[in-house]
Amino acid sequence: MNSAQLREYYLETIKREPRYHLYSSRLQSIFAANSIPEAIVFANSIEPKPKHPIPIIEIYATRFWNLDSNWLDFEPGPNRIDLYRDYWEAKISNHCPDVGERRPPRLEVMIALPATAGKIVHIVEGNSVSK
Repeated sequence: MNSAQLREYYLETIKREPRYHLYSSRLQSIFAANSIPEAIVFANSIEPKPKHPIPIIEIYATRFWNLDSNWLDFEPGPNRIDLYRDYWEAKISNHCPDVGERRPPRLEVMIALPATAGKIVHIVEGNSVSK
């Protein structure tokens, strides 16, 4: 498995623990932001940059969680499982890691399906550079 697949495998394995049973599977969810400005930041961080516009759509849902995806991006190592538990426990990554580059928390809204899509509220222009 590549690193992204391995990460999701560990996250789904941990999610089966009884204390995390209320969470939906990440593999059966969609991800959103809490505000239009946060969604724009996320859209602008996509790599490689899409060449097409990215619509930001309002979503209506009854089951969702605010989780800090920074826990998923720290360098994997022997404490990887603890970092993934911090993600499921909805801890905020302020002042983490203890050593190295820090960044502000990056909250993602994990939405359990079904959810309802609303109207397009913003469009982020894609990379218009042609090759």
